[in-house]
Amino acid sequence: MGVTYVFPPFEPYINHFIENTEFTPSSQLVYPENGSYDNNFLDPDVQIVDNLSEGSLAVEIPVGRSLKFKVTHSSTFWIAVFSDINMTWSSFVDEGEYGYNLFETTSSGLCDVKVQFMGNPEKSNLVFIDYFEDGAPTPSYSKIMQINGIEGIPIDSTLLK
Repeated sequence: MGVTYVFPPFEPYINHFIENTEFTPSSQLVYPENGSYDNNFLDPDVQIVDNLSEGSLAVEIPVGRSLKFKVTHSSTFWIAVFSDINMTWSSFVDEGEYGYNLFETTSSGLCDVKVQFMGNPEKSNLVFIDYFEDGAPTPSYSKIMQINGIEGIPIDSTLLK
């Protein structure tokens, strides 16, 4: 086209913004160490939870993102759900020896649900959590969590990821 463009220096404006703002760009889902109801069992680093312990299933959701997670456990194992912030959950879906509960975020910001894990010494102490980000059909992350303190069922560190 034969036209030459000259752009004035804009780097000083960008550097000024970076140096003078607390803004941190992020679109990642964040699993804090603690939620509104104490320890966050969704934190990927949490692999062992004490039997009968109460805590959170918490995630911080950026605008435009979502999370659904599936908690699979023994059919005689219980997850008591007490209250929630920006989260829905399903009743237990029984599939024989194992079944699951589904949890889904309903908005951006902190999404959290208060739960208690209660094991049964006659069944497995394993809990499987699959994380489905942004409506993905396959999990973007999965983990195995063990419930400690159920008489007769030891912790098996070889199962932990």
